Amino acid sequence: MACGDITAGVSYNCDTPLQGGADATLYLINSSQLDGFVQDGTDPNILTALTLSTGALAYAFQGFKRSLAPTWEAVNTDAGQTVYRHAVQFFLFDISQATKNVIEDLALGGYVGIIQNNTRDENAFEVLGLGAGLEMQPGALRAVNDNNGVYTINLATPENEFEGKLPRTLYDGTSFASTKTYVEGL
Repeated sequence: MACGDITAGVSYNCDTPLQGGADATLYLINSSQLDGFVQDGTDPNILTALTLSTGALAYAFQGFKRSLAPTWEAVNTDAGQTVYRHAVQFFLFDISQATKNVIEDLALGGYVGIIQNNTRDENAFEVLGLGAGLEMQPGALRAVNDNNGVYTINLATPENEFEGKLPRTLYDGTSFASTKTYVEGL
């Protein structure tokens, strides 16, 4: 079986070079409240919508400048299959009890995340954790004397579980602006 046969090449685009970085807002959806998604008719790896349970919402975690750091990596399993680990680190600039309550809730659940790259085109939005979800990772949450005392949250694909694909692109098929409005409306 030739699962890895490539079907296209990739070239550098001089007119629109890649812009690194991500917008500082992370949208999180409880995995248990994501009922499904709608795939693009031409490319099934592009999502045009997410279907949430009745009354479910995405929650925005707003940061500042480069306070959101999504990453993904390829992992080779013992069986030889290449799979992926999605992760996102973000900072919470609030130390109130309400924020502590949110962090304690984050530690107990699984999530799907939406990030916005610094581009303003059909590739701007990506969905992390669509398969296995994202879970809070163990580690230090706050060092009062470091980084101005912010909370540092790390979400990633659960230990010994993997995503079958890289993060999916979310694009409503119309424009960057309408996709952004859609994401903010979740």
